[in-house]
Amino acid sequence: MTHIPDLTPIESSMFSGHHYDPSTRQLTLQFKNGAVHVFDDVPMEKHEAFAGNQSPGKYFNDRIKSQYPSRKISE
Repeated sequence: MTHIPDLTPIESSMFSGHHYDPSTRQLTLQFKNGAVHVFDDVPMEKHEAFAGNQSPGKYFNDRIKSQYPSRKISE
């Protein structure tokens, strides 16, 4: 089983938490349904824009979802 890092809560209708590791450029996101996905090679600026966005879900759909390789690590 893959380790899930400590997640920071986020105000979002789509996500319940997130974590960014600048050393690996991995963005970990937990969706409201509990699923956890890791997105690889995400620039720090994209994570900062995501985390500070008024609509993280829209930012995710527009700028992260289909642009970075991802995998589900937990249901």
